[in-house]
Amino acid sequence: MKIRTLFFFVLLTISCANKPADNADFLVTEKSVGIFKKGMTVKDVLDIVPKNQIKKVVDKDDYENFYDDYQYFDKNKTHLLTLTPNIQDDSQSKINRILILNKRFKTNKNIGLGSTYTDLKSNYKITDIAPDLEHIVLTVGELNACFSINKNQLLDNWWDENRKQIDSSKIPDTATFDIFVIWWK
Repeated sequence: MKIRTLFFFVLLTISCANKPADNADFLVTEKSVGIFKKGMTVKDVLDIVPKNQIKKVVDKDDYENFYDDYQYFDKNKTHLLTLTPNIQDDSQSKINRILILNKRFKTNKNIGLGSTYTDLKSNYKITDIAPDLEHIVLTVGELNACFSINKNQLLDNWWDENRKQIDSSKIPDTATFDIFVIWWK
């Protein structure tokens, strides 16, 4: 009887260990980021998130335009996401940008912060690569997502001056993403 109980306990432990814990809470698709769905308004977000897990921050862009950010935290006060609506100070405005700040958020193909350039190009079609101030930004149209790699990870001569574009052969396969953003129109 003890052996049967021990066997059952081991089997239960193994099956629970292999189950992805709260995977849906951290799944990123073209229409959702964890519990947040495309089309949600600021009011929708504020209705489902406990007040101690969300913080409104008013910020301004490079052109001195103000906008609202809603910082989303887990129960341990870890900043997970920043949600930005289309219109400032409008509770009916839809969320149009989600900045993913935690490595637990991944696509169904296991791509997220810390993933490599090889991981991304092996699993998704990269529809655009463009330079930014400190990063190069890789766009994946099917996800409405942008992934950024810091330029200090690139090989020399990464900019092709003749073609006026990034030479993708100068992006190391091991270069990792430090910014992951989902855009909803």
